[in-house]
Amino acid sequence: MRKLVALIAGVILGSVGVAHAAVQITIYNQDLALVKDTRPLEYQQGRFELSFQDVASAIDPTSVAFNVVDQPDAVTLLEQNYRYDLVSSDKVLEKYLDKTVTVVTRQDKLHEGTLLASDADALTLQMADSGIRIVNREQIADLSLAKLPEGLITRPTLVWDLNSDISGSHPTEVRYLTGQIGWHAEYVATLSSDEKQLELAGWVSVDNKSGATYEDAQIKLIAGDVHRAREKAAPMPRVAMERMSAAADVGFEERQFFEYHLYTLNRPS
Repeated sequence: MRKLVALIAGVILGSVGVAHAAVQITIYNQDLALVKDTRPLEYQQGRFELSFQDVASAIDPTSVAFNVVDQPDAVTLLEQNYRYDLVSSDKVLEKYLDKTVTVVTRQDKLHEGTLLASDADALTLQMADSGIRIVNREQIADLSLAKLPEGLITRPTLVWDLNSDISGSHPTEVRYLTGQIGWHAEYVATLSSDEKQLELAGWVSVDNKSGATYEDAQIKLIAGDVHRAREKAAPMPRVAMERMSAAADVGFEERQFFEYHLYTLNRPS
């Protein structure tokens, strides 16, 4: 969590001189911000998986859009996964249920067995030759695991399944909405001793709890209520489906199904 306090004039005028900043943030005063993050990304020709790290943990994954700046039509996004199951000792042990772990106690006793249960007080192991052993967590000096379980990551990450006509490094702009970041203004008035002059200073506080740090960002502040349209669910736009199918035979196929529309994904996901 970070809190930035700056002079109002400094925030608004300072953004003029950083037009080439890699990160631009438009912050609304309703715990909402639009992030534009431009980075060089490494592409491979054909179908491949690309990870985009250091995104906000409060991101709205449905708002993500990206564009290859110098080759806007060369890459097709087939699928996006937002991975936010961050590493912690409890989550690692949860993933290791029914797998082998090695426990060393404070008395230098070694216990190796299959992890049956893990809670705040103890680990329950199925030993190879001595039945069930319950090891008190307070007695554990060391716990060894073979590797980091699949599905756990150290930072929130967007993982894209892409079909690319290009290779090598290309600047890419990624845009998304995130919550838990907002701003507000405060004003301090100082009256002179003769009470004939008033000095007024204005400050903006940007409170960032979004889960990401934006270094040297170009900042824009928006005041007022934001209207976010919420429409009824509609069939998938035909143009989007045709673009996916034109790039690769991996998109959704539409079929009329009585009075319904049936969309079949032509690949496992």
